[in-house]
Amino acid sequence: MKKEKLYFDSTNGSDRICYFKYTPETAPKAIFQMVHGMAEYAGRYDELAELLCAHGYVCYIHEHVGHGNTAKDVEHLGLFLDANQSVTLVEDTHKMSLIAKGEYPSLSLNLFGHSMGSFVVRLTVAKYGSDYNSLVVCGTGAKDPKVPMGLFILKVLRLFKGKDFKSKFIDKSSFGPYNKRFEPARTPLDWLSVSKTNVDNYIASPYCGFLFSLDGYKMLMEVNREANKARTFEKTPASLPIFLIAGGDDPVGHCGEDIPKVCGEYKKAGVTDCTYKLYKGFRHEILCDDCAAEVRSDILDFVERIEK
Repeated sequence: MKKEKLYFDSTNGSDRICYFKYTPETAPKAIFQMVHGMAEYAGRYDELAELLCAHGYVCYIHEHVGHGNTAKDVEHLGLFLDANQSVTLVEDTHKMSLIAKGEYPSLSLNLFGHSMGSFVVRLTVAKYGSDYNSLVVCGTGAKDPKVPMGLFILKVLRLFKGKDFKSKFIDKSSFGPYNKRFEPARTPLDWLSVSKTNVDNYIASPYCGFLFSLDGYKMLMEVNREANKARTFEKTPASLPIFLIAGGDDPVGHCGEDIPKVCGEYKKAGVTDCTYKLYKGFRHEILCDDCAAEVRSDILDFVERIEK
């Protein structure tokens, strides 16, 4: 496998997006594109890319604005320049897809997204569905009734603090409740995984767990809201195979409740091949938890079924 670090211009007209390409040793048979989550970076998906490369898939993953190598430095992590960043997330994801298809026009393209990235890919296939052969949605959530109030609070705070202000209060209000299920907790981030090593590595990395700006939280709430609108499900191609996966104890998906709901919404909208799997006893980051090997294998099996 060959791993390359490359760049393209963001659709916001300001940022340079860093992305990584993983090329198998043999001629690739299909493309697999990964979209990472909030406050993390592309390198956390190396093991998934390695497995897929070993089975003939050329893989791509870009780092969102305000993340990883795309951010100018650690001080710019969690900062977003344009007012329509939720749109930029989708358009940058699709631009990465166009780059991949430009390099391999005869190959089919399979899309994966985790957490924040799960909402982004759901919006991407609703807008550009004909470009994709399958979709894997990891660690997603259903409609959140708290989003309208959250957006109102953010609007007020932005008036007084500015869009780039990083609020520990907003962060704690958003994610603090996730840990309650796991009390007494060893750390504030025990909700991420059963694996203590993963939690500790996440906390130790400057490229993980950084605070979002107020505009960043606005973006996060907007993609959740838009991904769960009826029109998003309805615009998703009925023929697109979709595989939803999550930890059974993932608080983002209300500990197993949301995944069946989202799957049901896709089926209601006419999607004919939508399946899901919950990993009992595991939490939000199933690709970094003790079930990671099983999850990677299940993703591979799904894509292999589609690519036959």
